Amino acid sequence: MIKRYFLFLFVLLVSSTACLDEIGLDVPKGLEEGLVIRGELIKGEPSILQVRVSNIFNFDLKSLGLVLLDAVTLIDEKGNEMEIAQRESTLFQHIFQPSDPIQIEYFQKYKLRVSVEDGRVYESSLEELIPLPEGETELKFEPSTIESLNDRGEILVRPALQFFANTPINRQNSDEKAQILFTANRTYQLTDSATVNFPDVYSKVCYITTNLDFDNLHVLDGKALESGQAIEFPLSKVSVDHEFAEGYTYTVFRKSLNATAFEYWNNTKLSIERQGLLFEPVVGRVVSNFENLNDPKDNSVYGYFTAHDQDTTYLYVPPIFGEERLCPLPPRRFSPECPTPYPICCDCSLQPGSTTRKPSFWEG
Repeated sequence: MIKRYFLFLFVLLVSSTACLDEIGLDVPKGLEEGLVIRGELIKGEPSILQVRVSNIFNFDLKSLGLVLLDAVTLIDEKGNEMEIAQRESTLFQHIFQPSDPIQIEYFQKYKLRVSVEDGRVYESSLEELIPLPEGETELKFEPSTIESLNDRGEILVRPALQFFANTPINRQNSDEKAQILFTANRTYQLTDSATVNFPDVYSKVCYITTNLDFDNLHVLDGKALESGQAIEFPLSKVSVDHEFAEGYTYTVFRKSLNATAFEYWNNTKLSIERQGLLFEPVVGRVVSNFENLNDPKDNSVYGYFTAHDQDTTYLYVPPIFGEERLCPLPPRRFSPECPTPYPICCDCSLQPGSTTRKPSFWEG
């Protein structure tokens, strides 16, 4: 085991003396050079492949550095290969064209190879692309609550919306039932304006999109159901706040899973949602479908490559009566450029995921 040492600065409130405590932390075996590979091949119009590669954080600041790669390659079951271009520091992406040597088709199998500059080569298993069940997904929501603890240990109850899906699970022309992964994001409208003194000066409307459910996966095992449809399958539960004051769109991506991908995502879900109860499954490593071609005993790779069929469903939530807007705010002494504690109220277009163009799916 390798020890990493960290210095934590503890400032004594009763004096001006500072002391340094050295604390040794054991880094689990396999994390010293751990790599995370997240690959997603999505069939659509057009189909797209996205691959993110990063070091796993092992309590050493060096692990936050970029991974230097020689190549990221997609391979189909016939042996055709395509090298995938790097778009950002950690992102490799390709949008498929009819002229490409690999075409994305149902019931075909694909795998991913990642070649690291230091000579390591990781390759996934062949993953079959399974079609989604025929039929549309219907979304709905109902009022709910979310409980949390404040700094004094008191229970706070906040209003929330619970979203649900009604979705078919019978595969096309088959009695076999689907296994599905749902992911979600949200888009909300916000009108910026720095102060109440001049609410209409320099104000504009933005539509801001961000991901949801970082700590909650929605994995549906259709094989566990008797009927051909999942009714009111629970999805996101979202606190009601200023994001609902001007309109809100909840977006769900329904993704098909083959048997091995379902096992991976379901095990990941169980690991995330553990609460430490006596009869919960034992915590263990979620097995990746990547292996080191030069060293089969190498256990330092994490993540998964998945081939999905995917569709998208939107649900618009009208402005909730009585929910206050974030902007404008009473003027306060912050800065002449932005006299509020929320910079988003001075220029909402600078917010990550923001656009001033109304999305095509927006109903408000």
